[in-house]
Amino acid sequence: MIASGTVHAEIGDNDVDSKVASGRKLDGFFTKRPTAVPTTLSPSSSPSESPTGTPTTSPTVSPTVSPTNAPTTSPSASPTVSTPSPSSSPTAPTTEAPTMCKESYLTSESLNIALVIDLSWSTYEKLFSSDTVIGDINGDQKANTILDAQNVAIQDLLMNIAASEYLDNDNCEVDLISFHTEATDHGVWMPLNAAGTGPNQYLVDYIRDELWAPTSIDEVIRTNNGYTNFDDALDKTVAYFQKNATAGRNNLMVFLSDGEPNVRGDGDGEGYCSETTEFWNCDDEQDNCGTLNCSDLNVAAGDAHEFCLANDSTCVMDEAYQDCVRGPNSCLNADAATQYSSEIAALDELKVERLAIGVGDESNVEQGSALWMIDNNPAKDLGVLPVQALGLEELSDALSNLCILTTDPPTGSPSDSPSESPSESPTESPSAAPTGSPT
Repeated sequence: MIASGTVHAEIGDNDVDSKVASGRKLDGFFTKRPTAVPTTLSPSSSPSESPTGTPTTSPTVSPTVSPTNAPTTSPSASPTVSTPSPSSSPTAPTTEAPTMCKESYLTSESLNIALVIDLSWSTYEKLFSSDTVIGDINGDQKANTILDAQNVAIQDLLMNIAASEYLDNDNCEVDLISFHTEATDHGVWMPLNAAGTGPNQYLVDYIRDELWAPTSIDEVIRTNNGYTNFDDALDKTVAYFQKNATAGRNNLMVFLSDGEPNVRGDGDGEGYCSETTEFWNCDDEQDNCGTLNCSDLNVAAGDAHEFCLANDSTCVMDEAYQDCVRGPNSCLNADAATQYSSEIAALDELKVERLAIGVGDESNVEQGSALWMIDNNPAKDLGVLPVQALGLEELSDALSNLCILTTDPPTGSPSDSPSESPSESPTESPSAAPTGSPT
């Protein structure tokens, strides 16, 4: 920026004329000086205005010696809006700091991964996201399901293991566990192909072709499959790390679910999902109508129940006490379905890190939820929740990067204490005094 200044010049100054001609604006005023004697030019035949007898020696009106209004010694007006006094604490509660990926389990020097996948009915029945076309990845004749999204994210995880500078088939393995009404361990797999350049295609094909959820409500009725048993999934995970995991490695469980548990567990003093139940398909001749007491089953607290398990063809149609141990009517998020103290204690003893991921908008990762209980992110006590993936990219990022989330804890007060007075006091007089005489 070029600073402007006052230019004092006379008409006829060649330098000024050239500047005016060039279009440059001059911050100045120009007045011809009066001559001491008349000019040599002949006067006009009649003056347009009667000349004065002699030139005036001073302006017609005397200039004032001082400005019309003397400057005040303080600002002329107070601010129209009063300034509140500074507070000693924030006026609004602090917000939680955003989460960030502090580091990844993929940088471990070795890693045993228990990959725990939800195969409940909703993973087929529910579309994952309307924003992204996923396709029918697993060939179950329905596209864009939660299962399709999980298949894509698992392949991305295997590709990231292949790209890792730290992990390969020599120091990494994947134990594949699925769950619905019960959980199944599908064995330990190498994550990569023989060359170590990409995913183990046998594992990819197995997940795609074998890990299906029920594809109709009729199948749920015929098999009693498709419910959501977190407890048994944790039991199978503990068994893998106790018996089959390669010793001397870092251990990680990755737990995926699109919903909330609705099957009674065992091992932690679990009772029934409710005290009473009513059978939807009752028969007076069978004496199973009306209110039934779940205690009639005589299953001891914490013991596993032995009926209405997976692949039970008689449960839905014939078992009057089915809702005492499974199903959304009584067991959804019931105490009997969310007691994991023994499993979590065992995983802690085995030094297994736990990463829970909610898949879709019907998953629950809020504090106190089942997924929140399972997860053991180191920043959990700072309010960091498990990831709830609502889109394919988010799910792929959460699973394939295996991030350890963290956050800076929010401060209880501002980082800098407010000053007791404004940083700059107002001046007692205007910043620029008026000139003593007019220009």
